[in-house]
Amino acid sequence: MRSEAKTVDGYLAELPRDRREAISAVRRVIVENLPDGYEEAMNWGMITYQVPLSTYPETYNKQPLMYAALASQKNHMAVYLSASTPSKGGAPTSRRRTRPPESDTTWGSRAFASRGSKTCRSR
Repeated sequence: MRSEAKTVDGYLAELPRDRREAISAVRRVIVENLPDGYEEAMNWGMITYQVPLSTYPETYNKQPLMYAALASQKNHMAVYLSASTPSKGGAPTSRRRTRPPESDTTWGSRAFASRGSKTCRSR
């Protein structure tokens, strides 16, 4: 479920009461612990915590670098976490790793590599 809300308050207002309470509780924890320099915004249809373009405009897709995000999806609520790493010039970059290196044999990387479907459910 992608929201068209333009503000965080607008996003929260369109949620059912139980989801609004749960998302708001997680939001409070994130905001209280968010490092300096990040901003809260609506981006990609969810509440995002990102490096503002005014701080770092040289992104590969001309979008702010996402640090974390909160979303209420159709069947679940999610916290999305991203990694930003320094590039050769010392500026942050964001990249997705779709497969772990072959030499990485930790349990987490094996589970990541073998999950096979779009969603991962624990039983």
